[in-house]
Amino acid sequence: QTVRVDTGAPLPTLADAVLPVGWAAPDGRQIVPTRTVRTGDYVRRIGDDVQPGDVAVRAGSIIGPAQVGLLASVGRAKVLVHPKPRMSVISVGDELVDVDGRPGTGQVYDVNSYALTAAGRDAGADVHRVGIASTEPSRLREVLEGQLVRSELVVVSGAAGGEATTRIRQVMAELGQIEVNRVAMHPGSVQGFGRLGRDEVPTFLLPSNPVSALVVFEIMVRPLIRIALGKRQPMRRTVRARTVAPISSVEGRRGYLRGQLMRDTDTGEYLVRALGGAQGSSTHLLASLAEANCLVVIDPGVTAVRAGDEVDVMFLAQRG
Repeated sequence: QTVRVDTGAPLPTLADAVLPVGWAAPDGRQIVPTRTVRTGDYVRRIGDDVQPGDVAVRAGSIIGPAQVGLLASVGRAKVLVHPKPRMSVISVGDELVDVDGRPGTGQVYDVNSYALTAAGRDAGADVHRVGIASTEPSRLREVLEGQLVRSELVVVSGAAGGEATTRIRQVMAELGQIEVNRVAMHPGSVQGFGRLGRDEVPTFLLPSNPVSALVVFEIMVRPLIRIALGKRQPMRRTVRARTVAPISSVEGRRGYLRGQLMRDTDTGEYLVRALGGAQGSSTHLLASLAEANCLVVIDPGVTAVRAGDEVDVMFLAQRG
């Protein structure tokens, strides 16, 4: 005997299997199965998916389509979530011109506000790209005050080092506490941090060098965003890899060098090739960072790594 049932509906009393409609051929008042079904086929027991007391969605999970469906299946219309932190990105520098302009003598395109905006969104922040801000004190202060009201995190590139940025930092000092120091890392050793405005908004000062700015963002800013999102592991995944060529690094600084991570097809071992070193002449090459899928981490006491040595490697967005 057969009775039509809808997907997910309770089975009639004494029914012990379900014959899919596609396997049923009508023959007058009878149904002729075109395939064999056994007891229990296409039957889902109560609690098969989630048992009473089970954790349906763990804290720290990103709520995607599957999570939404699972929450709906257990009757949860609302859950508490961490909102995306609001972040503003500002570039400063009289030499900067936007990408839709034409650089004049001594001018360069504003790379950092675009790159850092993309990095912030990749990390999970709700990012507002301010673009190029004037270095004239009153106008710069107006821009900063506006962003300190709208955002929970502010990133300013081009204000970390050099005498030319002194007046920029003076404007920031009027809005709160700001400090610029050398950090024992390479690239991006000169950087700043402070808390500005009435709400003491965390404000990062990053180098003007695009590669340095992105590396500092990766190491210093991204983890803060991930923590704000409730992530228990704010840093990217790190693995050990064997170098395929020698690597140089700066003495006394932890190196975060661009690299290409590969997998040995025979052994499954991770292999890595560095795309930059300690010489400094390569730290400005944004093209090599675009090719990188990892950062090679070199300890401060190491200046040279031989081919075949093992190093720590941090995944970047392409694979992490």
